Amino acid sequence: MRITNDINIPTIAICITSFNSEKYISRAINSALNQSVIINEIIIIDDNSNDNSYEIIRNIAKNNKKIKIFKNKVNKGVAYCRNKLIKLTRSKYVIFFDDDDYSYPERVYHQISRIINYKKEYGENLKVLCYSSRKQIYEDNNKKILHPLGINENVLCPNGSNLAEIILFGSIKKEFNGSCPTNSLMAKTEDLRFIKCFDEKFRRLEDTDLNIRAALNDFHFVGIKKVLLDQYLYKKNYKNFSSEIFYFNLLYEKYIDIIYKKNDRRFIFEKKIILIKDNIFKKKYLKVFISIVTLIVIHPKLIIKRFFRSYSNLYNLFKISLTRNY
Repeated sequence: MRITNDINIPTIAICITSFNSEKYISRAINSALNQSVIINEIIIIDDNSNDNSYEIIRNIAKNNKKIKIFKNKVNKGVAYCRNKLIKLTRSKYVIFFDDDDYSYPERVYHQISRIINYKKEYGENLKVLCYSSRKQIYEDNNKKILHPLGINENVLCPNGSNLAEIILFGSIKKEFNGSCPTNSLMAKTEDLRFIKCFDEKFRRLEDTDLNIRAALNDFHFVGIKKVLLDQYLYKKNYKNFSSEIFYFNLLYEKYIDIIYKKNDRRFIFEKKIILIKDNIFKKKYLKVFISIVTLIVIHPKLIIKRFFRSYSNLYNLFKISLTRNY
């Protein structure tokens, strides 16, 4: 059943990247087809999968002219694929669905409504990134709700260059403590093009980099408290923290003299936190204990702030390392 529109819906493209997703890509595409408002385009790029993903996508596309499919000759990474999707679309807005997620039928409606109403309230020319809340579902069926920035609908949402520093280092303030991944993002196409879309050097943390550049360009981070998608976390989703350290260093080098100074102690601290996460997953708990005690002695204020900001994430990582369900 379709929602009766109380707003003028602009043209919208649902953008999906696929890689080795034969077990769940049909779920993502069907959730795109079943949205409660009219979708103008569903654009899918297969990033050179070596399973049957592309064949499944092609078979579904045969029955729906809105679906446009493309396949990379070599694996290019998610940043490249999303940039290609943004380049290919003719729609005014884009919204990103991940190949292994399920988006609720009302997701597009709520996100475009939030953007339109926010601009009516605070300025039609504002540049906006709109993120929805999501439910993470692990293979052992444990669930976790994550909210983005800007879920308070009664105030101006987080924005401005100061937000770039918060995105990198975090904050214990509730209004600045949110998760903003691309799989829950909707934005105006020309706004993403304005900040040159995704940096293709980043195979990881490409969404963090996008958010930093958006903040530096005075984007408003507009969130929705309502959960609008299920994010399934499979073993293939395991994030190698050695890789994360590499790309975190890349972020550091990229933004030296822009949002912080070289040898900023907060960066050194965050790098050690990532190493702690890696050791948790590797079950090197003695190293974890020694590292935490060392940080308490050297950076007592930072460790207290970090604990309040992300204690639940660290707890979940401990639990995951014990069960190996992630």
